[in-house]
Amino acid sequence: MLLMARVPQLERAFGQDQLARHHRVVGFTSFNLMVVHVVLITWGYAAGQLGPTPATFWDLITDYPGMLLALAGTACLVMTVATSLRAARGRLRYESWHLLHLYAYLGVGLALPHQLWTGQEFLASTAATVFWWSLWALAAGAVLVWRVGLPLWRNARTRLHVTAVVPEAAEVVSVHLTGRHLDRLPAQAGQFHAWRFLHRQGWTRGNPYSLSAAPDGRGLRITVKELGDNSAQLGALAEGLEYAPGDAVLLHRFTHRPLFERELHQLTIKRGLQVLWLPGHRRASDSWLGAGVDAADDVTALTWWVPDLAERDVYVCGPEDWIETVRRVTQAAGLPADQLHIGKFRW
Repeated sequence: MLLMARVPQLERAFGQDQLARHHRVVGFTSFNLMVVHVVLITWGYAAGQLGPTPATFWDLITDYPGMLLALAGTACLVMTVATSLRAARGRLRYESWHLLHLYAYLGVGLALPHQLWTGQEFLASTAATVFWWSLWALAAGAVLVWRVGLPLWRNARTRLHVTAVVPEAAEVVSVHLTGRHLDRLPAQAGQFHAWRFLHRQGWTRGNPYSLSAAPDGRGLRITVKELGDNSAQLGALAEGLEYAPGDAVLLHRFTHRPLFERELHQLTIKRGLQVLWLPGHRRASDSWLGAGVDAADDVTALTWWVPDLAERDVYVCGPEDWIETVRRVTQAAGLPADQLHIGKFRW
């Protein structure tokens, strides 16, 4: 919970992608330890005998304070973890998964009473009680402040509202927003934010959409494709990053027609951005190139287009499997690992 509480210090130190990976590992590890805890406690109270174990489990639930609530909390956590498995997530809509994932908060809350009333870690000494209460207060406070309080305050201050919805391509639209004091909003080109549109069903669920234009203090723009597509980040980065003419190269892969073609053309004229158009579907599962380019392999093509690749910083965003292909190709082309900056699209 703390890792995903959007604590600014943690996000600046590790990045949201890294925190999400840690959250997954820590979450599954904590769940496994919880299951071990339930099994060993029951086994211990049953004196290590298999026969009395079911009756002992029933006695623990019915006779000990808070244990029935803990059982309900465990059921919530089981549901949360089961729907977080990759096989299950692939079959669920994001909105359904998000709603089920919120049951983790309920599960943790229901489990807390039995720790307070029965757990010796809370009752053994005043120091132990203060220590554990402080940890709980820190985690709960972080969630309430950064995940609830700060977004509500920023929304009340800026009063963001939609001014236009513009079709960009097949199943791709840009949403233009404006509001007050947007120059004080800590937003940068290419960042993703959790968006909730109040005048639609499911407004309680935040969707991670990236800014597709550099913020100018007057308005914001996000670009959304059905099933998700963060590729518009790269156009925003081309607009927002500082670079001299000829120093930045944008490799833009597209299926039907490029997004923001006019804006990118203006950047080539005004700021000297070099744009390489990569049309068509991916030509193979182990290639990130579009089918409309020549038949050269990925490493040869990339080093031909950008001969000094090893001296540059590379920014890439998209689906995980596609990004891993780009990572493999850029490393084979000589790019140091710490010069590859990744923004993965996933939920």
